[in-house]
Amino acid sequence: MARFLKDRSKTQGKAPGTLVHVGKQKMDKIRIRQISYNRDRIQEQIVSDIDSVKEIDPDMVNWINIDGLHDIDSIDRLQNRFNISLLTMEDILNTDQRPRVYEERDHLIVIMKSFYWNEDDEAYRSEQISFILGKHYLISLQERIGDHFEPVRERIRNQFGKIREAPVDYLLYSLIGCLD
Repeated sequence: MARFLKDRSKTQGKAPGTLVHVGKQKMDKIRIRQISYNRDRIQEQIVSDIDSVKEIDPDMVNWINIDGLHDIDSIDRLQNRFNISLLTMEDILNTDQRPRVYEERDHLIVIMKSFYWNEDDEAYRSEQISFILGKHYLISLQERIGDHFEPVRERIRNQFGKIREAPVDYLLYSLIGCLD
């Protein structure tokens, strides 16, 4: 029974919207990858921090993938840069959240769970994966580095299918389709 009890001590007594990571830290340093593309061109880069992410180009689909949720300072800068509500960021940082979809300001928020086999303890584990869909961009946030989305990256790089011609919501649809 104890494995089903949630430790609420990190958030207990804090004001709503306080950014606190709830869950296990699954990596040392966050990794940020930005891919911007349209029918004719693609730009891909890995950056060291949120401030290094290029401006959103309205003529392209812009995808920012963040691996690691424990760096509160980076998550706060992300929240400020993209005008995401603190309550939404609180939901994303709390990895005990149930899956859900909701609209907030100018964003569609999707919080999901994905399952993977952990070789170390030979057990299935879950990971929270969140999406923030904006007008010309999609932000995906994962607890750890994983290869869930590599098939979509390959389709983008190799112009396979209609992904390079489709709007940003098709990218969200494609990424959700990759999750187990």
